[in-house]
Amino acid sequence: MSSSSSAFDNNENEADLETDNTISSEEGIPAAEDSSECINLTVLNNAGKTILINFNANEIVETLQTKIQEKCGISKDKQCLTCFESTESNKEIKETSVGNYSEVDDNVEAQNDAAQNVDAEYIQMTVLNNAQKMVSIKVNVKEPIKNLQAKIQNECEISSRNQRFTCLAESSDTIAFDIWQELSTGIAKLQTQHDLDQQRIAELQIRHGVNQQLINQLQAQHDVDQQTITRLKFFAVYPPCTLEDVVINGKIHYERLNEKTLLVEKLKCVHEEWFVDGIEISFEHSDFQIYLQKVLHIYAHQRTHPSFIFDRFICKNLEELFLFEERNLKYADYKKLTSSKSLRYLDLRYGTVIEENGNVVEIDKLLEEIENIEVFYYGFNKDEVTPETAQKLAALSPFSNLQNIILLNVQSAFDLETFSEFIRKNPTIVDCELNFAEISVEFFQELERIKENLLPTLPSTCRLLLKY
Repeated sequence: MSSSSSAFDNNENEADLETDNTISSEEGIPAAEDSSECINLTVLNNAGKTILINFNANEIVETLQTKIQEKCGISKDKQCLTCFESTESNKEIKETSVGNYSEVDDNVEAQNDAAQNVDAEYIQMTVLNNAQKMVSIKVNVKEPIKNLQAKIQNECEISSRNQRFTCLAESSDTIAFDIWQELSTGIAKLQTQHDLDQQRIAELQIRHGVNQQLINQLQAQHDVDQQTITRLKFFAVYPPCTLEDVVINGKIHYERLNEKTLLVEKLKCVHEEWFVDGIEISFEHSDFQIYLQKVLHIYAHQRTHPSFIFDRFICKNLEELFLFEERNLKYADYKKLTSSKSLRYLDLRYGTVIEENGNVVEIDKLLEEIENIEVFYYGFNKDEVTPETAQKLAALSPFSNLQNIILLNVQSAFDLETFSEFIRKNPTIVDCELNFAEISVEFFQELERIKENLLPTLPSTCRLLLKY
């Protein structure tokens, strides 16, 4: 057998496969992710061009032959199908198996002639087995390719996952073995390198995930440390104290409280009267700060609270905030009151948060300030709801802890279908209650119909309740 038909020199290595023979994927046949179903076949056509064809193991052999003929210009009767095992051991194929080839090849040609004379439905395929000898396998072109894979595995002891298929155009005398040999070796090495690269990528992705997790943990610890430093600096100016330190006979002695920070569990305001853990307190006496550790309730209906009162609050550990105010609350004060990362309960049923210019701060902007919230109540003002309200809510980033959201005074402009995207983005929601106002019975019935259509698309753990 002459080596002049080889596309590779004996002095050239697998790099020739990458530079001198362009590998192109078959158009129109995307590679499948399941390697057990999708197989690659490398074809060297008459022009010396290497073409990569993807085919499905469920297809029959004849379909593969047709693809090779259409894509590579090699007629079915000139196609020489081969198979080898993809392992590093194939590097030594040439030295150990060339001597065995001529005898097997003569047998293969004889079987080819016999097969063509006896039954045109069969072809012969050449396989390099684990012993590095050429084996001829009879193939029924009407059978699925996966049957051929099983036959190769049984007869040649090459597992399906390690089988690599190639095809050459038959020359006038015999198979261009040296071309097939170097092509097979090159593909095996490239495939092995590809597998190693994929493994390395997976390892780097895991390492990146671990590093990112470590960075997040360090950042969280840094934030905690920074808060501690800030608190200690503040306490250096305003030393902490408790009610036991400043209360005598049930009343606060403000000279004891002056220039101190009072640590309280609960601060409550009812009609301009303030109470700390049940003891009345006045902000008009002495200079002191209030460190809120759990709850702030404000029930007020008269004059607006001066900001200097809120300036005295330290809310870093606040867990529950109730603002039952029929008045305007400055946005700067709202941000201060909701600054706690521990805030899990917020009730804004009444009142309005406004900017410095008097514009109303909309619900989506208020929610952006409370990323760790679990329970959220909100009452819309008259004419506050627009068709864009639901869109803005749906566009918010998910809230990882949100369990209950109750909206009051919802108006007819509220788009329920668009709002359903907000629910889907927050699968932790258990109860979502919408209380509509100033709508007709017919409109509410339409809302119920929309709700029934939406329910199959919502998290099964979420209860959507409509009221009016």
